[in-house]
Amino acid sequence: MKFAIPATTVLLSLVTLILAACTPSEKPTNVKLDPKQIAAEHATVWQEKNKSGLAAMTSGDLDKAEKDLVAGLKEAEECGPEDERVAVSLNNLASLYENKKMYSQCASYLQKARKLFRKAYGDKNELIPVTERNEARILTKQDKWAESLPLYEEAIRYMEMMKSKDLEDVKKEYAEAKSHVPAKAGAPAESKPAAPNANKPAVGKPAVKKK
Repeated sequence: MKFAIPATTVLLSLVTLILAACTPSEKPTNVKLDPKQIAAEHATVWQEKNKSGLAAMTSGDLDKAEKDLVAGLKEAEECGPEDERVAVSLNNLASLYENKKMYSQCASYLQKARKLFRKAYGDKNELIPVTERNEARILTKQDKWAESLPLYEEAIRYMEMMKSKDLEDVKKEYAEAKSHVPAKAGAPAESKPAAPNANKPAVGKPAVKKK
């Protein structure tokens, strides 16, 4: 991964060299960059990589999408390991890996994203049940029907509280998953049509944290 050297860093380096040449008997002064400035630069690059990665995924260029989204994830992590941008990047990479049918990787990223979203925004944010729903649906694509049920149930509980417009669709997906789990009494499971693909990439800008 190649990083562009910020113009401010180049300028500061030149200034340091000039000062050293003019005053050879003096020790060079260490220039300390503002940590907030450094974080802002990483956030800017993250936004660019995230945007280009999503565009590439939409156009069907999955290899370029993966390259840009992975680069974006690294930039997000420079802003802090628990920064909400990390969760957004993980969610978007999960969407990519679903398209590439890499379901194990997809489920792992969704699980990490869900934990970070919860830590960043608390339980009463729409990103939590949306991520739970996506994680549950990926498990069903691996025939892990029983494992998907608790995630569906929690997503439904949150969506009922938030009065989500997607609630009925999630209930249908839950019913489909439940039909594949043998009943305790041994009754045969009823076969139903598969639920449509509902995974959506997270938006490029993190949600606003409620105080």
